[in-house]
Amino acid sequence: MKSIKIKFDFQTWSTAILIFTILSMLIPFQVKSQGCLPQGIVFNSQSQIDSFLINYPGCTEIEGGVTISGSDITNLQGLSTITKIDWWLNIVGNDSLVSLNGMDLLDSIGWGMQINGNNNLQSLSGLGSLKFISGDFWLVENHKLQNFDGLNSLKYIGGSFYPQSNNSLINFIGLDSLVHIGEGLVIYNNNSMINFSGIEKLTTIDGLLEISNNDSIIDFTGFEGVETIQGRLIIDQNGNLLSLNGLQSLQTVNEMLFIYNNINLTDIFALEDVVFNVGGNFSLQNNISLSDCSILSVCGYLAYIPPGHIFNNAPNCNTTEEVDSICNSIGIENIEPLPDILILPNPASKILDLNLTNGSLDWIEIYSQSGQLQQIIKSDNSQLQIDISGLSPGNYFIRAITREEVFVRKFVVVK
Repeated sequence: MKSIKIKFDFQTWSTAILIFTILSMLIPFQVKSQGCLPQGIVFNSQSQIDSFLINYPGCTEIEGGVTISGSDITNLQGLSTITKIDWWLNIVGNDSLVSLNGMDLLDSIGWGMQINGNNNLQSLSGLGSLKFISGDFWLVENHKLQNFDGLNSLKYIGGSFYPQSNNSLINFIGLDSLVHIGEGLVIYNNNSMINFSGIEKLTTIDGLLEISNNDSIIDFTGFEGVETIQGRLIIDQNGNLLSLNGLQSLQTVNEMLFIYNNINLTDIFALEDVVFNVGGNFSLQNNISLSDCSILSVCGYLAYIPPGHIFNNAPNCNTTEEVDSICNSIGIENIEPLPDILILPNPASKILDLNLTNGSLDWIEIYSQSGQLQQIIKSDNSQLQIDISGLSPGNYFIRAITREEVFVRKFVVVK
């Protein structure tokens, strides 16, 4: 076999290098993810951000936290290779920053994110790939930010979400992929916010929902998908709130309900079908325009759980006794009780049938409305008939004790 000899002169070699360089620029390649900076990193100047790719080549997954806080920081382009932050991302006090462009590959944050006190921030664009925040998300005092456009891929917030004191924030447009909040949602002191458009895919809040001190909100548009609030529902001091429209899909509030100090609120009918599993923690107070609160869910609450606190609203919703009287005129027997325990008939005159849907009863206690113990009955069954023929007409509370839970319900004795 004849050997083939190829002679490279300087010009040929230079041409080959040029061709290789051009091809390497044109042909895409993948950079393998590389963990780095377990201790985290703080950026206090634009020059530090611009030098990141040089100082930490190949760094794509930061194992610690990232803080960005500097008066001269104008862009985040130097952070364009970061795909994951294992701890927190804090973007705080950057007066020259108008958007977050540059962090376009960031997919997830392991702990939480704070975007606070960026006085000229107008857009969250740059976080378009972010899908998961495992901890809390704070958005506070970004006074030129009008919505959440730029966070369109965010699906999951594992902790609580706190949009607070953002003077220009109008709504939640941009959060159209958000389906889950793991702890609570506290919307506080956003004085330009009109409603909550943009979070229609949100179905469950695993902690509290608090809407307080938002002076321009008129209703709850945007919450149409929410069916369950596992914690508290607090609606407080929203000066122009007219109705709770938007909460019609809400079925369950598992802790307490507080609606107070909403001076223009006239309509709570959106809560008609809610089951309040809230014990004695129920309060309608100081809603001075609210004259009709005898809706099905409230009447059901007053019928089967010790009275809540209703006072200083408009006439017909001014006291617990007033509302209870209106509910009784409707007919308590027509109000569906909570599903865990049934008391029938109600009102009753001689015999009360008690039916626990799960488990068995240990004993029953009956109290007068003033709290005096009337009867104690032991039991080891899920069903029980109680002789109430010796009780005087009036309102009573029955306390049913099982090994797992205690249920308190109201019933009425008539003769």
